[in-house]
Amino acid sequence: MRRRRLRHLVTLDLRACRQVTDAGLVHVGELSQLTALYLNCCSEITDAGLEQVGKLRQLAVLHLYECTRITDAGLRHVGRLLRLTSLDLDGCGEGVTDAGLQHVGELQQLRVLDLHGCDSITDAGMEHLRRLHKLKTLNIGCCKKVTDAGLEHLSQLQALESLDLHSCTGITDAGVGHVAKLRQLISLNLHNCSSLTDVGLERIGTLHLLDSLNLHNCPRMTDAGLGHLSQLQQLTTLNLGCCCACSSFADEGLKHVGELLHLTSLDLHNCKMTAAGLAHLRQLQDLTTLNLRECKHITDDGLKHVAELRQLTCLDLEGCGGVTDHGLEHVAGLSLLSDLDLRRCKSVTDRGLEHLGQLRALTNLCLEACDKITDAGLAHVKHVKHVRRPGPCSSPP
Repeated sequence: MRRRRLRHLVTLDLRACRQVTDAGLVHVGELSQLTALYLNCCSEITDAGLEQVGKLRQLAVLHLYECTRITDAGLRHVGRLLRLTSLDLDGCGEGVTDAGLQHVGELQQLRVLDLHGCDSITDAGMEHLRRLHKLKTLNIGCCKKVTDAGLEHLSQLQALESLDLHSCTGITDAGVGHVAKLRQLISLNLHNCSSLTDVGLERIGTLHLLDSLNLHNCPRMTDAGLGHLSQLQQLTTLNLGCCCACSSFADEGLKHVGELLHLTSLDLHNCKMTAAGLAHLRQLQDLTTLNLRECKHITDDGLKHVAELRQLTCLDLEGCGGVTDHGLEHVAGLSLLSDLDLRRCKSVTDRGLEHLGQLRALTNLCLEACDKITDAGLAHVKHVKHVRRPGPCSSPP
């Protein structure tokens, strides 16, 4: 009787139910009305279980995150689910290969596909995906065998709006040229694509609909390359963290970043700019989040410019050793600030916390390894809901 009632079930969430096996999926396979099935981290499931899932012909959403025992043989059953619009294979590992993607390529209704960490996939697998003309979101992060040739296949996916190429280290400027043909792209993640140069940035600069761009740890680009990004006037989120392996990216590049007037989030952590560079950012009046962690050349003079960003709610200054109490006097003018990270700002004292006492919106304050702060200073920020205090075990990671 109970099983008969459950046959009308449309969504089943079994995430992290690690005791579920193929035997359990025999029963799930009888739920003919299911449209969404979440099996994330069900690590006992194998291809035999996917054979049962393949009977669910109404299924539109299937998540198999970190189901590491499935292989191409299991994806043959998934390829029968012709109504699928979302398929998550993130972390399924080396068992998923190009042969499996041949079955995925049959799913013509797919809008979302996550292949992150499927590190056996190569350019040949990307060729199978070129048929997915309705695909809007694709994640192939950490698929290190995918190269520029694979991106040429993906350039056929003209409906694509979000593309994650995080740590695809075989990609060069030539591959980014293929990506630039995807004129509907809104989000592009090139984190740790370390071969990217200014030539690639020039091509990215033609993607005028981009809202989010991640260039974290792309150390070969220079100030001149950032000039191409100034054309991306729809950008709201930009990550340039760790783009500092050479001195060619510093203050001058931030002049171009300062032209992106719609930015709300900017990550510059571990970059080499000084107060002169921060001065270029003063016109970013929509900015709410600014990450300056480990920017070791920033001093109190730089924070004077940061204080002009009146919409800031989150500011990360971890490891900015040049920041002192005088700099926090400038920060105290950011009345909307809710999150402030001062870890390892070792020149900050109780006097600096006295300035921060003016920030009534502040709810999260991190003071680890600020060893000049005492109980008297903490009294000034007693209104802050979450304070990570300095202590004997506070030390750099």
